[in-house]
Amino acid sequence: ENYTQQISQLQKANTELADSNVQLKQKMVVQQAFSKGLEEEKDSLSNKYQDELSQISEAKDQLEDKVTKAQRLYTDRIYANGVKVKKNNKQIYTDNTKKTDQIEVCFDLMPNPSIEEPSQEVMLRIINPEGVTLALGSSGSGKLTLKDTGQEVQYSTKKQIDYKPKKKEKHCVYWQQDIEYTEGTYNAEIYHSGLMIGNTTFDLKNKIF
Repeated sequence: ENYTQQISQLQKANTELADSNVQLKQKMVVQQAFSKGLEEEKDSLSNKYQDELSQISEAKDQLEDKVTKAQRLYTDRIYANGVKVKKNNKQIYTDNTKKTDQIEVCFDLMPNPSIEEPSQEVMLRIINPEGVTLALGSSGSGKLTLKDTGQEVQYSTKKQIDYKPKKKEKHCVYWQQDIEYTEGTYNAEIYHSGLMIGNTTFDLKNKIF
């Protein structure tokens, strides 16, 4: 009888252990499913926030771009010429490479009330007939980053101008070098805040006289 009771108790305990084991496995399955659900929800929220951050960043860039364009300078016309400087400092236009002492690039700036800062910086880039930007460190040459493409390009020189936001005014930038200019067609470009605001071409010829 004692053995029978012990066996009965052992069977009962074994059944209880089996039930507990089943319940534990069920809890583990539920816990794993819950953890997986939390992980998926975390990933979903992370992707959602990443998308929202990307949209916010894109909207910010677009807003900054609009502000930059709203506060940019605009040119009405632009022209360039070779210049001969006489002894009395009088300047005359020339297209002779041998007589050209400097290059003059002039342009009219249009009124823009959105610009509050009177001091504005413009960059002049002169590209010679071979496609090379005229540049010299002692003449104020440097590099600028284009706003639209992020590309870095060389500019020839720069100038600080006194801008009148309510008045159309003419401004000129000069480039001078010691070596003789080559013959051919040159391209002159004016930049402000990383944006090209005007460009023109001009010719210099290799003349005997």
